[in-house]
Amino acid sequence: MAFLGVYGHVNVDHILLVPELPGPERTVSVKQSLIRLGGTGGNIARAAASLGVSTSLAACVGDDFPDEYRHLLESSGLDLTDLKHVPGPTPKIWIVSVPGGAQNAIIDQGVMGDSFERPKLDFAWLNSDWVHFTTGAPADWLEPAQAASQAGKRIAFDPAQELAYRYTSRVFETLLNDSDLFVCNEHELPRALDLLGYGDARQLFDHTDRILVTRGERGARLIQPKETLDVAACPVRGSKRVESTGAGDVFRAGLYAGLFRSEPWPEALRAASVAASLFLENEGNRFPSWSDVVERREEWTT
Repeated sequence: MAFLGVYGHVNVDHILLVPELPGPERTVSVKQSLIRLGGTGGNIARAAASLGVSTSLAACVGDDFPDEYRHLLESSGLDLTDLKHVPGPTPKIWIVSVPGGAQNAIIDQGVMGDSFERPKLDFAWLNSDWVHFTTGAPADWLEPAQAASQAGKRIAFDPAQELAYRYTSRVFETLLNDSDLFVCNEHELPRALDLLGYGDARQLFDHTDRILVTRGERGARLIQPKETLDVAACPVRGSKRVESTGAGDVFRAGLYAGLFRSEPWPEALRAASVAASLFLENEGNRFPSWSDVVERREEWTT
């Protein structure tokens, strides 16, 4: 019985740390190279499980998916009924990252690309309270999102960076209509409005109940019909500026960790901010636990 069902990418992340992002026809040297298990779906699900949230993951990986990453998912406590292995390459992303969080990325969609046939993904929503749809082939999410909506599940629609290049207006509006919460960052929000010909975020209330906009070092904003809630970014301890890949995913997991424990939205958002901060302090090497979050949140409050 899962509280959260997550649909999204499981990637092999190749992270290149550089002093500055190169401009056109320019080259920069790599200071450090990292390879990690990543992907928005995988990160949200693993972080939520680390925070004590019962979670299912629905995703497709290729026949070259590393055994060590498969074991990592299996040991995380996730329901992996809907982790499907598809003939072809596992999704891979190359992320060029500078201190402070600015990034460029190139993705090989692999078996999550439009040219691959994938099995039907069902199980992540069946017994969950919340269903989170993030990156992936947009058409793949239409049927499970509609089924989850008809079954009375609460749905978060979080297309992330793929909003810019994989979504048509029709598919975006269809998934938004099924959602209770639309999640984006402040760079993705204008694209969402453009897809529907809107000029103001509150027009999205014609389709969804809440809008959560993450804003990096300025925290996050939850826009609701009757009030707007702002949560600050929890300060990251230590002077070292860290690589930030995955912090936004952990923020989302932290929100679910609070909602899972029946916390009101303001407290759940603070949990999300704290979870992201703790993840950054560990340079992405460890997802925080709920006890970590509670302890830091109490210190931050006082």
